[in-house]
Amino acid sequence: LTASGLAIAVLNIIVKLFNSPLLSVTTSVIAKASVSPKRDLSRAASIAVELGILGGLAQTLILFVGAPVLIHLMGVDSQADPGLYHTAVSFLRIRSLGTLANVLLLTTQGIFRGIGDTKSPLYATLAGNVLNVGLAPLLIFGLDWGADGAAWATVGCEYLSAAYLLWIVYGKIPGFKVGGSILEKSQERFAGTAKQLLSTSGVLAFRSLCIVTTYAI
Repeated sequence: LTASGLAIAVLNIIVKLFNSPLLSVTTSVIAKASVSPKRDLSRAASIAVELGILGGLAQTLILFVGAPVLIHLMGVDSQADPGLYHTAVSFLRIRSLGTLANVLLLTTQGIFRGIGDTKSPLYATLAGNVLNVGLAPLLIFGLDWGADGAAWATVGCEYLSAAYLLWIVYGKIPGFKVGGSILEKSQERFAGTAKQLLSTSGVLAFRSLCIVTTYAI
């Protein structure tokens, strides 16, 4: 429990710094695009998801590679308590593999909020949590995976929930696609939605960093 608590604390810091601003900005951008006379809702949603994928992959890399350093910074020494240290590192690395799904969950939730649909994200989140409650004991005790089993259960449920929400987005937003929207040759297209998402998210992420640093000090 101590090891998983340390790893979750690190994940919560990353979520507060990057993912929470992304949710807020995506909601506002999609809401604006949904009432735009240019009908650029599909483009805005596509760019938001693609930026979320890039951000999720970046977070996965940072957490997976930097897990030993991050756990050490949390006050756990590999020499003084090797059991706790290695368990925490393993748990964090497994949970880092679900960072992409977590970011997609928040991004799609922002899209649904922007178009006025709060039920679909709620149902997906509830289903994922219920599945996690049933799957975690099976992996922890049934397969004797311990803390790693809890991490794998959470990661699997996050991907299932994210895939479900993406499937609904495809059905609700005509023209929605994933792939190439942020690499459009037209500078005007990129300078619109993508620039707004990046610039505003960056400001909010800096604000979150200041808040986290203040509490840490």
